[in-house]
Amino acid sequence: MAEKPVPTHADVSYGAHDKNVFDIWITPSDNPTPLVIYIHGGGFRKGNKNTITEDSLKQFQEAGLSLIREPLKVSFNRLIECSRANSVNVRQVTI
Repeated sequence: MAEKPVPTHADVSYGAHDKNVFDIWITPSDNPTPLVIYIHGGGFRKGNKNTITEDSLKQFQEAGLSLIREPLKVSFNRLIECSRANSVNVRQVTI
């Protein structure tokens, strides 16, 4: 099995909670690259940012895309509010 590429920057903090961290892979280029924001699946009840596969990461890089791997807070209460706020915070840090 292939090994996952190492992030350019790992566990970049974007909030007060210890799970408010993302990883970013910046694809080397002389020009700015498009950015993919990966939010794991799990129906708001399971999973984490590490669920992306090494094949997916490599395909994004080979296509000239940079990637952020963002966590999605697992919550049984206020599901939509929590996930929306989390995603907004990541985007504010990266823009």
